Amino acid sequence: PINSTVDALAKLHGYAQIVGELVQERMASVAAHMSTPIVARDMLQITKAHGRDKLLYWGFSYGTVLGTTFSAMFPVCSSDNTDSLSSRSSSFQG
Repeated sequence: PINSTVDALAKLHGYAQIVGELVQERMASVAAHMSTPIVARDMLQITKAHGRDKLLYWGFSYGTVLGTTFSAMFPVCSSDNTDSLSSRSSSFQG
């Protein structure tokens, strides 16, 4: 548990930092190929693979960003219906 000892929280924080650094180091090459536009292109390919012309999609939070990105990239393949997003600018920053 987090509060089992006086220094448990500090140890947990240190562990989380080490894991984060390892993930960043080992997954950098994969992360370079992961972005919202790439996921939107994948969504289009999945839609086409199912023989559909338009995407039927309902997203929340990051899903709203993803749906908006898809609609902007492929307006003919979507009908725009989005929910609000609390911090749009931070969602688009790398």
